[in-house]
Amino acid sequence: MAYPASLIAQIFVNKGIEEGNPVTQMKLQKMVYFAHGLYLAAYNKKPLIKETFQAWKFGPVVPDIYHTYKFYGSTPITDTKWILRNDLNPDETRLDDSAT
Repeated sequence: MAYPASLIAQIFVNKGIEEGNPVTQMKLQKMVYFAHGLYLAAYNKKPLIKETFQAWKFGPVVPDIYHTYKFYGSTPITDTKWILRNDLNPDETRLDDSAT
C-alpha cells in the first residue's frame, strides 16, 4: 500500500523530536526520498508513497511536504504546533508491518 508522503514525513519529524535530534526541511525531504527508494528495492518496486518527487535545486522534493513545513525554513523542526493536517484519511494513518 502506498502512503501519503505527508504521513511518512510526519513520522520522521515526530521521531526526530522524540529523540532530541530534530530534522530540517531539507533533511526531511531526503529521508523520505531514501525511505521510498529502499522500500522500492526491498518490495519489488512497490512504492512507499503515492506522490512523485520533483527535481529541485538542492535535491528531490515532494511539494506537499515542502508546503507543510516551509514555516520552519532551514531551522530544525522542533515542534508541530504550527502544522495543520486535516487531509489524511484515517485509513492512511497506520503503516503496515512492511513500512515500519
